[in-house]
Amino acid sequence: MKLAEALTRKKYYQNKINEIQTRLKNNAIIPNNDIPEENPVDLLSELGEYCGKIQDLSVRIAITNSTNTDSDGRSITQLLASMKNLQTQISIIKKFLNDANELTVKYINSEVKINSSLNIRTMQLQVKELEEELLNLTIKVGQLDSITDLVSSPAENKEERN
Repeated sequence: MKLAEALTRKKYYQNKINEIQTRLKNNAIIPNNDIPEENPVDLLSELGEYCGKIQDLSVRIAITNSTNTDSDGRSITQLLASMKNLQTQISIIKKFLNDANELTVKYINSEVKINSSLNIRTMQLQVKELEEELLNLTIKVGQLDSITDLVSSPAENKEERN
């Protein structure tokens, strides 16, 4: 299985868990002498199955991400950390720019003269560069995900040895 498929399956399983959570809530309380639409014991069993699948995939994805590298020698884990860092920077800078813009609009008709503490245009260009870097990393990770084989599960390793 490729890493991209494993990530898709993990997302699918997480969606199933969310559905089961809703179904459990809908069947938690019933009127007297009534039966639930779905058996909560069966739902809890199904929940356990999906949680087990997610745990297995999560471990395998983590190992795969830490042991596979791009052409520059950076692991997928390092690339993902860089992406997270860029997302955080972009989010904070955009919030700052938005705040600076709002303050300017609020005080434009006031007698108090206000100025932005930084050059807004320069900051917008910085955001653009960070967004381009994030896009390039996202594409690179997507390409790696589609060609990288997921590490085997312990059960698969046992079968191969026998």
